[in-house]
Amino acid sequence: MTDTTEHPFPDEQAAEYALGVQTAAERTEAERRMASDPAFADEVGAWNERLAPMIDEVAPVRPPRVVWLRIAAQLGLTKTPANDNAGFWGNIAVWRAGTAVFAVAAAAALTVMVLTPEPTTPVASPVEQPAPVLTAVGLLKPSEDGPTSFVVTFDKAAQRLIIAPVTGPSPKDRSYELWMLPDGTAPVSMGVLDGTNVVTIDARRLIGPNGETRSLAISLEPRGGSPTGAPTGPVIASGALKAI
Repeated sequence: MTDTTEHPFPDEQAAEYALGVQTAAERTEAERRMASDPAFADEVGAWNERLAPMIDEVAPVRPPRVVWLRIAAQLGLTKTPANDNAGFWGNIAVWRAGTAVFAVAAAAALTVMVLTPEPTTPVASPVEQPAPVLTAVGLLKPSEDGPTSFVVTFDKAAQRLIIAPVTGPSPKDRSYELWMLPDGTAPVSMGVLDGTNVVTIDARRLIGPNGETRSLAISLEPRGGSPTGAPTGPVIASGALKAI
């Protein structure tokens, strides 16, 4: 029997599945589709391969005990009696749920490169960063039904954008530049991208409380970025951050 169900653009559905931002119903539908559509399953696999190496760049974060308690409460689990050797912390359902929560955050909030100048003095020991809190995601494309060029997530805890390239490096002697598009005002540059590395950008003054409803665009500029402070080259991808 032919499957006549309409699906979102395959690249987008595969990316959302790999990022873990779908609802339970959407995830179930995607898993059904993977079972019957080898091409879609391959696309999901490709997205997982793109995201997997990024986890190596994330320092491990030990969650506070209250996180596990909240997970247990949401799952309807209760602490076992004191004479049970396994106890609450031995409950495999709790560990699986907790692992899933932090795996999604780690996969999408990893950083390989930060847009700051090269230090000229020795750098102090890194301070422990708060666990990422992802509240919005955007898939930037050349057109509404085109393939994804960049995946952007918003980490509310650090007030930063995390941009993962999909298309590959920028052409020779050119740079990609990310722009935020405020309503009724001129585009605001948020930094230059090389199209190869995952980049984080400080967005405290440019993004709303949860990162949603902000439109973004990427233009192709001279090497190093626009010489005028405004887009001068063609827009190669655009999209909006959506709350998750």
